[in-house]
Formats: sequence, structure tokens, C-alpha cells
Amino acid sequence: MKIDGKDYVRLSEVLQPVKSDAGRVKRLLSAYDEAYRSKVFEAVYLRDALPSAQGGRRDELIEVTPGFTLWRSRAVAVVNDEGPHSELAASVDELTSGAVRFEQLCKARRAGGHAARTTGRSPRSRKSKGEPSAPEV
Repeated sequence: MKIDGKDYVRLSEVLQPVKSDAGRVKRLLSAYDEAYRSKVFEAVYLRDALPSAQGGRRDELIEVTPGFTLWRSRAVAVVNDEGPHSELAASVDELTSGAVRFEQLCKARRAGGHAARTTGRSPRSRKSKGEPSAPEV
């Protein structure tokens, strides 16, 4: 939507591409709050509420700037990531609020790294190209 020649988008629209999972929505909202506090973009509250599945808070109107556009594309991609490390990531807000424990994430990450080494997928097990091979006996 345009107001005074500037583009704006609702927070509810930003949340639409997030897969319908309360945990993913919560992570995106946490990243959103962190980016807003860091002045990546400007936003104002609206009287409308977000659907309860999208956080149960008030909707917001966000000014679309290059910074917001970049943040939005990266944040939605990270939140929707189903890669092997997606469950081992947390936002600074989640860590500082105590919703996620740093030590638990470290332990889970190490456990995942150990599994990769025992299956022989560790990149450290390969020799570099410049390393001479041992003579055969």
C-alpha cells in the first residue's frame, strides 16, 4: 500500500510466507522485534490484531525500505529453513529472555557434529591437494 508516495506493508503480510508452525512464527516475530530495535526499518502499531496463530499481538504497518526488503527476504528464508542445523539456531532475544539456553544449543550442536564425524562426512578427514601422500610399503 502507498501512503504519501511511500510503500508500506503490514506485519500480517510479512508473516504469510512462514510455514504454519507456531515456533517458526515466534522466531520470525522475535527476529522482527530485534531488527526494529536495531533501526533496520520503521513501523507503527495498527488497531487490528494479528490472528492468534500469528502471535496474538497487534498488527503493524512497516515502511518498505531497501533495509527492510533485505531483512525480510533473509529472515523468512532462515525461519523456513528445514536444513540440518535449523533447530540449532536461536535469536539473541531467545537467548537473553531465557527461552533458549546457550549451553543446550552448544550440546546439541556438538552432538550433531559428532554424528557427522562418525559417518565419515567430516571435511577435516580429507587431505589437502598440496599434501604429499605417504609412500606405499
